[in-house]
Amino acid sequence: MIKNGKFKHVLFLIAFLITFGVIFRDLLINISTNFPDWRDYPYLTWIINENIYHLRSLDFSNLFNLNVFYPHTNTLFLSDTLITQSLIGLPFSFFTKNPVLIFNLVFFLTFLLNYIAAYILFNKLLKNSLLSFIGGLAIVFSPFFYTQMGHFQMQNYWPFIFILYFLFKTDKKKFSFNEVLIGLLVATQFLASVYLAFFSIISIFIFFLVKIYKGQNYKVAVSKFSIIILTFLLLDGIFIKGYMDAKKSFEIKRGVGEYLTYSAKISDYFFPRQNGLFYQNSLVAKWQSYNKHFVGETASFPGFILTILGILGLIKFGKSKEHISFNFSTDTPSLFFLCLMIIGFIFSLGYPYIPFAKYVPFFDTIRGVSRWSFLLYVGIAFFAVFYISKIKSKWLFTAALVLLITDVLPAKFITYKDSYLEKNDETLRTICTAKKTVLFELPVTHFDAGDNIAKGLSYIAKRELASVYNSCHLVNGYSGYDLPNLFNFKDQVYAAINSADPKLLYNVVKGRGVNVVKVNTEYLNETSLENYNKIYSKFSKLEGVREIGNNLFLIE
Repeated sequence: MIKNGKFKHVLFLIAFLITFGVIFRDLLINISTNFPDWRDYPYLTWIINENIYHLRSLDFSNLFNLNVFYPHTNTLFLSDTLITQSLIGLPFSFFTKNPVLIFNLVFFLTFLLNYIAAYILFNKLLKNSLLSFIGGLAIVFSPFFYTQMGHFQMQNYWPFIFILYFLFKTDKKKFSFNEVLIGLLVATQFLASVYLAFFSIISIFIFFLVKIYKGQNYKVAVSKFSIIILTFLLLDGIFIKGYMDAKKSFEIKRGVGEYLTYSAKISDYFFPRQNGLFYQNSLVAKWQSYNKHFVGETASFPGFILTILGILGLIKFGKSKEHISFNFSTDTPSLFFLCLMIIGFIFSLGYPYIPFAKYVPFFDTIRGVSRWSFLLYVGIAFFAVFYISKIKSKWLFTAALVLLITDVLPAKFITYKDSYLEKNDETLRTICTAKKTVLFELPVTHFDAGDNIAKGLSYIAKRELASVYNSCHLVNGYSGYDLPNLFNFKDQVYAAINSADPKLLYNVVKGRGVNVVKVNTEYLNETSLENYNKIYSKFSKLEGVREIGNNLFLIE
């Protein structure tokens, strides 16, 4: 017989699964073929399946070497490693070879873990299963869900939420197993998303500052924080070194302009990105038309109900005959989440963050500065649910719950079907599985493919995903950093094409170690296509070049 409390937990878990299933019904129905978009999602799917291949074959010596940017190594560290997501997807790889299906199963499990973590955290803080359910929804479908859905790695924050749970479980002893668990969770978060791991460490630091302010012995706080960081470093040291080596070998540098481009604007916090029921009307559409922030990344208005409830939970209003008073709660959770909100808001704006990025070690890691808003939304969700917990009137309590759910839940979630494989991939598979083969695809990068960057990104991401099937090593590639070396190669290729010099083109690709050239004419811009057509016949008849498919050439 299940105890009443446990039954409630199971009941609310089922309620979440039903809610989630309704919202993501389109993806559930098309789980083997569809993505939320065909830009970053094929790219992320490719990394996860590359990792799974290395893990299954116990090929740990090549775990850090993705099959792109040939002949460069250590390329896994040009972006998030997605090792955590890959470990989640690993068991599914024994039952299916479909990379899209594997990814979508990881997608669903990730959001389930996000909800479970948030539910457990709120249950720890509020001791109420219904409010924990609402808190779980407020976290899972926060504005961050809408602004960062295109970057799935940023939706993998369940270790961060579990970290908060164990922080609130820490006691006054200098050491407890909680600190080791938190260190393990930071390590897990780091392998899922470097950004979220950095947010986790900053949040842990803030938590212990609050504890010291509230009277905890600073030596105890320093001891606990040190154990957490030491555990993290011991577990992830090899990966941290990998990032440092990659930064040095690829000479990765970020200009101030990048941080500003990918930062939020103050105006972002007045324009909603949600598509819930409250936002499906002409008034909101008219208001949205005034939003002129289109380039880079953005933040979002937290939501009508979430904002109102969050303010009411943050500020205590008092009234007497002579004056109205405003008070703030100073208990540990309130101070902690208030600090998260302040840090998240200020750092997301770009300009206040620049001094930290320039002068404080590791802060330059966060290029997508707007993503600091995650901390703001977590704090608002806490204060909103906290306020609901204090409502005495059953009618107002119910109304607040219904309005908050309506505010945060998406009205629709659309996915898209496309194909990442082409006819030439069968030929490529035959060649590349027989021996190590280096493939060069034209266009070279996402900047010179199609008529816009979005189309170009989709092109290169789909070709990366296709390499899971055809097993080729690519000269091309896309990651979180644009390699100058690849852009130099691109210039050499187009110089040869534009000068109508097939022999020069042969020498350029041969000098790069290319074995096969594949020209994707549908993605070439008008000028490049015209110039390519001029040299196509001569290039295909060169000594050392053999056409083995439609615009597919073997370089001998």
